[in-house]
Amino acid sequence: MNYTGLDCAGKSDYLGSGNTMDHVISTRPLLALALIFCFIASAYCDCGRPPPISYGSMKEEFINKETFKTDDTVQYSCRPGFIHVLGTRNTITCMRNSRWTTPAKFCTERSCGHPGDIENGNFETSNFLFGSKVTYYCNEGYKMISSRNYRICQADGTWSNALPVCEVVVCPEPEPFPEGNYFPEMEEYNFMDTIHYQCNSPKSVLYGETYASCTHNGTWSSKPPKCIVVECPAPVVPAARKVSGFVGPYPMNSLVTFECLEGFIMNGARDVKCNIHSQWEPSLPRCERNFCYPPHLINGGVKKGKLKHFDNGTVEEGFLINDSVKVDCNSNFVLNGESTLTCKEDLKWHPELPICEKRYGCSSPKIPNGRIRLKNGEDYSPERDGHAFSVSDKIHIQCDEGYTVAGSSSSSECQFSWLRYKWLPELPSCQRW
Repeated sequence: MNYTGLDCAGKSDYLGSGNTMDHVISTRPLLALALIFCFIASAYCDCGRPPPISYGSMKEEFINKETFKTDDTVQYSCRPGFIHVLGTRNTITCMRNSRWTTPAKFCTERSCGHPGDIENGNFETSNFLFGSKVTYYCNEGYKMISSRNYRICQADGTWSNALPVCEVVVCPEPEPFPEGNYFPEMEEYNFMDTIHYQCNSPKSVLYGETYASCTHNGTWSSKPPKCIVVECPAPVVPAARKVSGFVGPYPMNSLVTFECLEGFIMNGARDVKCNIHSQWEPSLPRCERNFCYPPHLINGGVKKGKLKHFDNGTVEEGFLINDSVKVDCNSNFVLNGESTLTCKEDLKWHPELPICEKRYGCSSPKIPNGRIRLKNGEDYSPERDGHAFSVSDKIHIQCDEGYTVAGSSSSSECQFSWLRYKWLPELPSCQRW
C-alpha cells in the first residue's frame, strides 16, 4: 500500500495489491494513524474569530462564537453611517487553510446630500459623506451671528446644527459736520453705503474726502472734511498781459494764462491755477528782459538804429535780439573799434563796444592784467570818465592781484613829441610775481 495523502475530512488515498485479508490486516495500524492525522488536520482547518471590518459589524449570532469550521460563513451588517453597496456580498467564509475570505467592500459612507447654501456667505468641504465637516464663511461686509459656523454629516444622513446666518456689517452714525451736511441721511448705514459731504457756504470748498463709505469692519472710510473759503489774490506779472482770467474774484480752480510783452521772455509756467490754499499754482511766472540796452559810448552814441520802448512797469528803451546799430563818436573824437554792432542772445553787443578817443591826444592804454587806477590824482573809471586823454594827463597803473608792475615806473604822462602823442615814460606791464 502506498499512502498518498489525507484531507481535512479524514479521508485517505492509497494504492494497494493482494487479497482482501492482506488489505484488512495491513490497514489496521494505519487506521489509528489516520485518526490522529484527522484530529490534527481538523484542528488546523478551523478558523479563529473573523477579522474586524471598519465599516461593518458581525450580526449578533456570530458575536460570541470563538471558532469556525471550514466553509462556515459569517454575515455582517453595515455600521451606523454606512449603507450596503448593491450587488455585493456582506459575508466572509472560513477556508481550508484556516483563513477567512476577503470580501469586496460591501458598505460605503452614507451621503447627507447638499448641506445648504447661506445668504451672503459660502462653505468649504471635501465631500458630503458621513463624518465630513462643512465650514461656512461670511462674505466681506457680513459677520457670522450663529454660534457654530459648521455642520457635520451624521450617521442618519442628516446634517447637524442649523444653517449659519451672516448679517450685514453696520456702521455707526457719521461724525457731526457743522460746516455743512451730508446725504443721504439714514437710520442705519450698512456695508458699502456711501455718503456725500457738502459745504453750507457757496464760497467754501471741501478740504478732504468728498465721499465716505461704510467699510467691511464697521468703520467709515474717512473722517469728515473741512469747509474752507478759497480766494486767490489778483495775479500780477510785470511785462505780461493776461490771455484768460482777466478779472476776479478768483475762487478755487480759477485759471489764468499769461504771455509776455514784446522784448521779454517768460520764465515759468504760462498757466496758473488757484489751489485750495488760496495760492497760485505753480508760482506766478516772470517776464525777463530779452532786449539789449542802447550801447553806451562816452563821447559818442548811436547814429543809426530803430530804438524801441519796452514796458516793465517803467518804460525802458532798447533793441531786440538781432537788431543792428551804427555808432560814431562826437566831434574831436575818433572811434577805436567796429562801428556796426548787433544785439545777440546773451543780451550783449557784438563785437565788443568800441571807445571814443580824443582826436588830439593819447590813445586809451590797454594794460593786460592791470588797469588805470588814478587819472590826474583822482579815481578813474572808464565807464564813467571815458577814454579821452589829453596832453599833460597823468595816470597811475595798478596790477591785478597776483601781478606786479614791470618797468621803471607805475606812472606815465601823455605828451606831444615829434609830431605824435605818446605816453612817457613808456607804459609798464603787469607780470606774475
